[in-house]
Amino acid sequence: MHENRCIGIVGCGNMGFALAHRLSLYGFTVLMGSRCPDKYNDLEFEIVSTVECIHRSPMIFVALHPEYYIDSLISHLEHDPSLFEGEILIDLSNKPSDKSHLNDISNAERLQTAIPNAFVVKAFNTISSFAMQSTTAGESSNVFVASDHSIAKDKVITLAREMNFDAFNAGSIRVARHLETDIKSLFPQWRIPIIVTFVVLIVWLAYTLYMNYIRIRTTSWNQLFLHMVNEI
Repeated sequence: MHENRCIGIVGCGNMGFALAHRLSLYGFTVLMGSRCPDKYNDLEFEIVSTVECIHRSPMIFVALHPEYYIDSLISHLEHDPSLFEGEILIDLSNKPSDKSHLNDISNAERLQTAIPNAFVVKAFNTISSFAMQSTTAGESSNVFVASDHSIAKDKVITLAREMNFDAFNAGSIRVARHLETDIKSLFPQWRIPIIVTFVVLIVWLAYTLYMNYIRIRTTSWNQLFLHMVNEI
């Protein structure tokens, strides 16, 4: 039987513990799942086996790298095919390679295909572990939620807002292809302004070099750099 306001986290890395701190801060009971729970001692959060974590939590954060999905999650289906029945799995991962394309299937879609009786929701992948632990980090607090299951998606949106994030309905799980790719780019919408800025800077430097050294020769070569920096 699921415990009231109990949120599970599979994965005991930096992001897993950052999530645990955030959830605990806002009044949730946190249950963490690990393949080796015995190696974690004297921690403020209860750490149990992955299977027990899934049984006791109606909503699970998957704080794992995609390459560990099989060993940590999918492999348990061999012993208990109904383990994930009705569970909400929140996938936090991003594309592991910078060479990925928008048309490539997302990690969230792969997880949904591998565990069809669960409700996979893509969310929180745009939040860093630092921003997760700090309410004054100054980073983006936007959480984009994508899933093919409307009820599960609404529950995750509600959860994100209870965690003091700004949550938005991003659409179907196919949108995860964009969410997992865009996070790899640093300010993708700034590309054109940055290029224009560099072009203007280069033109200005070339003009200054021409006027002060080539044409008029008011500045000696060994003082040219200092002179140009002072003008900037």
